[in-house]
Amino acid sequence: MKNIADQKLMRRMNNKVVIGILRQSAPLSRANLSAISGLNRSTISSIINDLIDEGWVKETTYQSDKVGRPGLLLEINPAGGFAVGIEIGVDFILVIVTDFSANVIWRKRIETNPRDGMLTIQEKGFNLVEEAIVFGKTKCIQPLGIGLAIPGLVDVHDGVLKFAPNLKWKDVP
Repeated sequence: MKNIADQKLMRRMNNKVVIGILRQSAPLSRANLSAISGLNRSTISSIINDLIDEGWVKETTYQSDKVGRPGLLLEINPAGGFAVGIEIGVDFILVIVTDFSANVIWRKRIETNPRDGMLTIQEKGFNLVEEAIVFGKTKCIQPLGIGLAIPGLVDVHDGVLKFAPNLKWKDVP
């Protein structure tokens, strides 16, 4: 049983390596990915086939600058998914949606008043995030995650904002 978990972990790590290389250097052929990553060609082909099936990577055109058999070029598929980012500042809330290529495809910022209180500000933030998710679902295949930026000390393990002095928030889940 331990070997299976190790194989799954290695596969996830290799997927991340391949996606990272494509994010930085695409378009690339499978042979280029193999050379850059150090993974053998059969592993690259298997990973790429899975990533194409998931909609995260797409094939584009054939490589034209190579002698011999041209490779089919690969790149990140922007429509492979979307992520939502929310920033809560002292007097504003900013929410963005990015496609899988990290392009901002939607943005909305509203002004807030710190005197409105934490619950009012949180409710406005939740409403903006819902609006962002609705937008993202109309443009992409699937939601991938939400990130939150807030000026304060966060206990990541317990998921608690311990203290945000500018907002005057303390111990907020």
